[in-house]
Amino acid sequence: MTEFEMLLACYRSGQVSERQWQEHLKDRAFRAWAENQKSCDELTNRVERFRGQGLPGQPAHMGTLTLVNDLHAALVEARRRLAKLEAET
Repeated sequence: MTEFEMLLACYRSGQVSERQWQEHLKDRAFRAWAENQKSCDELTNRVERFRGQGLPGQPAHMGTLTLVNDLHAALVEARRRLAKLEAET
């Protein structure tokens, strides 16, 4: 487990206060990682909710296609953020 993962686990379990969390988010590298982690968590939750189901009024494969498109967009955005962060350091 990385340092960032441990910090997130501590925050989620209540071992890190909101004030402490906000202080950690001032670190640009950590903030970028945390934002990407949040995006990944949200997409994972969507995948679990819609697994094998279509969106309302759509066949099942259309729901899967929508999720694949969302995952691709999130990956492109994560790569863009990483490149920007690397260029700044």
